[in-house]
Amino acid sequence: MFIEISGVRVQYAQNESLCNINLQIPEGITVIIGRNGAGKSSLISVLEGLVRIDRRENVRFSGIPVYKKPHLVFKDVASIPEKPFPLLGPTVKDWIRMYSVIREISFERMKFLLNYFDLNYLLRQKSKFLSMGETQLVAVILCLASKARYFILDEPNANLDRENRIKLSNVIEKMRDEMGASFLITSHILDEILSIADSIIMFSRDKISNPMPNEIKKKFLILKSLDPERLEEKIKGKIKYGIQGRDIMIRDGKLGALMALLDEDIMEQIISINAYPEFIEGEFKNDSEEEHKHD
Repeated sequence: MFIEISGVRVQYAQNESLCNINLQIPEGITVIIGRNGAGKSSLISVLEGLVRIDRRENVRFSGIPVYKKPHLVFKDVASIPEKPFPLLGPTVKDWIRMYSVIREISFERMKFLLNYFDLNYLLRQKSKFLSMGETQLVAVILCLASKARYFILDEPNANLDRENRIKLSNVIEKMRDEMGASFLITSHILDEILSIADSIIMFSRDKISNPMPNEIKKKFLILKSLDPERLEEKIKGKIKYGIQGRDIMIRDGKLGALMALLDEDIMEQIISINAYPEFIEGEFKNDSEEEHKHD
């Protein structure tokens, strides 16, 4: 499944959250990154049909309008909110049973995921006594066990330790490769998730970029920033880069590897990222190699 949004505006009371959204999100794993308050969760709410918008017919999953024909869309879409909470029932087992009534789930996949994340011990525990990380994992497992083709995950790796973040990324990658599932993921913890992304969307300075491919080998990226000195300082000695005027050039690598180096303040200063298939003249640097020459 793929997603199309064109000319959509989101407004809460008198405050406009997102204006004139135009996105075409491809199949595969797409990760949304950007600062807090930039509208990432608002975009998720638009796709889940949870907010009031104009041009409702312009939000489509594989050509089907979400707001006009939700019954045709959401049978193939599963999601988890940014802050999941136990859904009914005093124990985790009851929570799972109730969810299975609401959504068709694969119990075979459920058993695999419970074993994979070592969570069978939770089944008889009371939901209200779960830690934030345990609650998050149970919600993720319930979502991924759904017989859906598209998964919308808002901060799925929040409150998870590194081991479980790696496990989650491995499961998502496996579902894409073996089941053809697609994912739209927002995250502030970028290392594991960005390593499996097919494309990346960046929210920066009230702008939303079109999905950019994660793999940029044999291409050059040109980053235009309001603060190129800070951007250069952040990547210096870590990846190959070049200077063209006040713009930064990145060569041969993954966009995700670059984004994982940047904090939200620096991302907010980025005006645009453009990919070029050919070398562009400019001063080119590889600080890590230059340092080794002097060893």
